[in-house]
Amino acid sequence: MKIAAYTIALNEEKHVMRWLEGTRDADVRVVVDTGSTDRTVALLQAAPNVIVHQVSIKPFRFDDARNAALALIPADVDVCLSLDMDEIPEFNFFHTVRETWEPDTGRGWVWWDTGNKWRNNNRLHARHGYRWIKPCHEVTFRYAEGEEKTLEYDLTVFHKPDDTKARTYYLPMLEAAVHEDPRDARMWAYLTREYYFHRKWEKVIESAFATLNAGGWYVERSAVCRAAGQASQELGNKDNALQWFQRAIKENPNELEPWFSFAQFSYTVGNWQGCWDAASKVNELEPQTHYLNDKSVWDWRCYDLLSVSGWQLGKKDEALKFAKMAVEANPTDGRLQDNLKWLEENYVATQAENPS
Repeated sequence: MKIAAYTIALNEEKHVMRWLEGTRDADVRVVVDTGSTDRTVALLQAAPNVIVHQVSIKPFRFDDARNAALALIPADVDVCLSLDMDEIPEFNFFHTVRETWEPDTGRGWVWWDTGNKWRNNNRLHARHGYRWIKPCHEVTFRYAEGEEKTLEYDLTVFHKPDDTKARTYYLPMLEAAVHEDPRDARMWAYLTREYYFHRKWEKVIESAFATLNAGGWYVERSAVCRAAGQASQELGNKDNALQWFQRAIKENPNELEPWFSFAQFSYTVGNWQGCWDAASKVNELEPQTHYLNDKSVWDWRCYDLLSVSGWQLGKKDEALKFAKMAVEANPTDGRLQDNLKWLEENYVATQAENPS
């Protein structure tokens, strides 16, 4: 059983040594460099058991770059793990796969930790019968014949990104992706998110409509509705925003994020009952594990919304309770501390005015 780690690189000098250490147990390591001007190539070439190739891919696409690296993996390799230079597998990752991979397996499900932990079945795959598709946010496509066999692993790859790198090149690649396949709801969802990052509010709404028309996964459909709701708010159209946030809940009523967005919107327009009801729903639901979950939804922010809306609705005891929970969850936030102090003082005052 032979396992290869393969990656693409562009000016990854700061990550090379960590990547080499994290992949030391792979039988083969293949790196395709797409034009580094720093010491990336020199550092890789100086390391043992690393095959380095320099290629030109213009205009750049992630699928073409990953396919170039995959094609350079020796034919006698059985299993491949696709990594970026800023992604590190946990200790004993390669040993565990080597000991448990079964013949005729196509893919392995592993955990991917990007700050949010979620399951990924694109990166660990058989050497033959797979290729990458889509210009960015690329996925592996199986073209081998027969039924695909998969394995599930309790193994994690940790993504430790370089946040100083620009991401402006994602937008044209995503626009190319939906041009190539206008029916791809997943690419439309990513494009909606990218327009949101660039504050292109009208484009956010247009691409949200396109996502819904294309179908797709209910979680992504709900996410684009939330983005369109926030874009509508930025454009000053609260009625449209309300409809989008309501649609987000309709698309995905059993997860936290759409309810939280509705609670936040209700707070901004002074709909205290709506804020309380939606935030209460957030407090009842369990977080999910996929790439679109949002850790901030189930931390102090939910308690803060419950505290503010509870006080406005006359729920004094609940408001004080949730204010304390918000401070406990985020003890360094001055605003939360001030809110709690104000609530405590006014709670005492109202108790004095209305003795039981």
